[in-house]
Amino acid sequence: MKLQSIHRRMRIVLFFMILTLPNKVLSQKIKIKIKSRYLNETRTISVRLPDNYECSKSTYPVILVTDGDVLFDYIKGLFVYNWDLYPNAIIVGINQAERDKELVPKKQTEEIHKNFFKYVNEELLNELASNYRVNGINIIIGHSFGGYFSIKSLLKNNNINYAISISPTLWKEYGNNIYNEFSQKQITNESVLYLGVAENDHNQIKNDLSKLNKYVKENRSFNIKSSLEEYPNEDHNSSILIGIRKGLLSFFKNWPTKISEEKWDNIYKQKTPSIFHNHFENLSNKYKVTPSEDDYNSLGYFFLENNKINKAIEIFKLNTKTHPCSSNVYDSLAEAYEASNQNKKAIFYYKKALEIEINGENNKYAKQQYTENIKRMKSKLK
Repeated sequence: MKLQSIHRRMRIVLFFMILTLPNKVLSQKIKIKIKSRYLNETRTISVRLPDNYECSKSTYPVILVTDGDVLFDYIKGLFVYNWDLYPNAIIVGINQAERDKELVPKKQTEEIHKNFFKYVNEELLNELASNYRVNGINIIIGHSFGGYFSIKSLLKNNNINYAISISPTLWKEYGNNIYNEFSQKQITNESVLYLGVAENDHNQIKNDLSKLNKYVKENRSFNIKSSLEEYPNEDHNSSILIGIRKGLLSFFKNWPTKISEEKWDNIYKQKTPSIFHNHFENLSNKYKVTPSEDDYNSLGYFFLENNKINKAIEIFKLNTKTHPCSSNVYDSLAEAYEASNQNKKAIFYYKKALEIEINGENNKYAKQQYTENIKRMKSKLK
């Protein structure tokens, strides 16, 4: 079966899975309490783990969002309904007790801001790293006051790799503080800063952002890739909704832990699967990452198409160990055994795929496909 048809088949199956998603997936949320020595109190955060996190061995990026009481569910919905655009991630909603005091450094309450900054950038990230399988890739998202906070986190915390800052507060002393942080930033790994603003936002905000974006681009020593996007017909308050979506799309378009279509084309044209292995080996020197289910699956079908069936079986087996809760990985392994005329093993794994689907998503379209595969294989044994 062609790789393109495999991808198309998965898209069709997963499309119907989205249509029949149970409410529990859409409302999945974990509440975690963190006792903070900086805040001298216990704070509660919201966390959404990827589906099948409990039995997967994969590691994941972390997405932090300020104003989490409002924006957490929005981002969660983006990931559920845009599964084909965003990789699995751990989503974390950060709530503020006193938004204007905690997110920006006002003269009278600067100590409150400093402590909240340390709580997020030290205690919270350490708590997540201690309790979840994170891969060292951290994104922070913020709007207005939160936009200021996200830029500052990118500059002062080497563990923050990407920042989405929508309509940030940069006027007067806030802007001076940010430029001062830029001047003190030490050269580390390359970071990415996505800036967004509404067409109908305040002129001061638009001018400040244009100036900041130009400043970062002209100073390559910062080692920061900066971009600025304006949203037509939007205002200050609506900009965050479209800004989150566009900012995430900008990051994930060339997301490092996913094999790009261009690389897959090269793998097929040059018949060099080493491109796949080299990609993840180089990446693992920087982050703790494992190939995604789709990438392993695509590599397996590459070998299958090139009649390297034993190698395909090896990769598909590895995918079942890394992503044991997915019915699709067992279906792919069964297909490889079918190609090698090991029909009994093919039936076993087609049944395994059906069993997992019934006990998991229970999607009727996937169940129908697996059932038909089993019937076809049984007919071969007669």
